[in-house]
Amino acid sequence: RLLNDMTMMKRLFIPFSVVLLLASGCNKDTCNEPLAFNYDPNGTSAENCIWQPLNVRIQFNPMFGEEEMKLDQDFQTSDGRTISFHYYGMYLTEISLLTDEEYIRLGNDSGSCMDRRSDVFLLLDSNRTYENITLPAGNISAIRFNVGMDTCRNNNLDPTTVAHGPLAPQFPTMYWAWATGYRFVSLSGFVDNSLNGDGSSETAFEYHTGLNALLSSVELKDPEFTQSGTELFLEVNVDLGELLNDLDFTTDLITHTGNNLPLAEKITHNVQNAFSLE
Repeated sequence: RLLNDMTMMKRLFIPFSVVLLLASGCNKDTCNEPLAFNYDPNGTSAENCIWQPLNVRIQFNPMFGEEEMKLDQDFQTSDGRTISFHYYGMYLTEISLLTDEEYIRLGNDSGSCMDRRSDVFLLLDSNRTYENITLPAGNISAIRFNVGMDTCRNNNLDPTTVAHGPLAPQFPTMYWAWATGYRFVSLSGFVDNSLNGDGSSETAFEYHTGLNALLSSVELKDPEFTQSGTELFLEVNVDLGELLNDLDFTTDLITHTGNNLPLAEKITHNVQNAFSLE
């Protein structure tokens, strides 16, 4: 009988040991980072988080004030003038995510100028969504990008040698052969340029900003990405009306940067306020 009792105790001890191990595992800190592969809503630590590549998709929404931007449609400026656009183009480069005080560049951030093309996005009416892959190592607290081209690429890339992509030749052109550099922002259309803004006169406007000194940086804090599986999605509004803030449409009608630097600087200064999170 004693032998039978000991045998029974051994049998009970084995599953009981398994329960203890499982309970011990449950008590360990689990991952509390939402973007991690093994995220636990009840987690309390980032120490055991496992990270996986995520596809980042950023949709830029061109606007004019509160209205969706549509080419050849009339909008009203802040001083009541009628304005319409027949083209807009804008280079966004070095798109990065801030995670745990470290910026992670989307795309290839090493190699020669010719290699560094995957973090370049050309915002056009026909091209509003940027996609790339990142391996985050923490929660995303900000998104940052440049409006314009860094000196390396701006001074050394010739679009005639690029077969495809945002740095290849565009129509209308986004490159100045005379300056051997890219246009950072290009806006054109028609605006009421009458003295009283009464619609008695309408003329074309053409704003082309560029050159290395006008490279500007935008940072948007606390972006709320939507996560679905391995994809992160974010919407960013781009108010073209803000780019033209404080312009005098009776005189501020044309800049190719070099011929009217003060006007190009005004538009560059307005870049900061043109971007906002959805």
